[in-house]
Amino acid sequence: MREFRISRGTGSPITLEEWVAALNKLEGVRLTGGNNPRAKHSGNAEVYSPKFAEWVEAFRWTKTGEAVFKSAAGDVVVRTAYQLARELRAGVIDKDGQPVAEASLM
Repeated sequence: MREFRISRGTGSPITLEEWVAALNKLEGVRLTGGNNPRAKHSGNAEVYSPKFAEWVEAFRWTKTGEAVFKSAAGDVVVRTAYQLARELRAGVIDKDGQPVAEASLM
């Protein structure tokens, strides 16, 4: 699995409040870490995987204003990440900060 981030780049971090609001708009994703920016696991989220018929850990919101996720191509986490990125007017980038096209991961 490779690591990716949902990011707006420098200068416009994704706030915890924005992240939680975006999570709440989507089906099949839920907040697990709370919404207190001082708490260690705030902003963490799970995605429901029909393949495994269970909730799986998926996203970790960071205090720098990005959400980190690890995923393989075609994974339900990838689809959810791009939905969240659109909702947040952000993009998906790789560990080197390079944009990753949705089609390349589907």
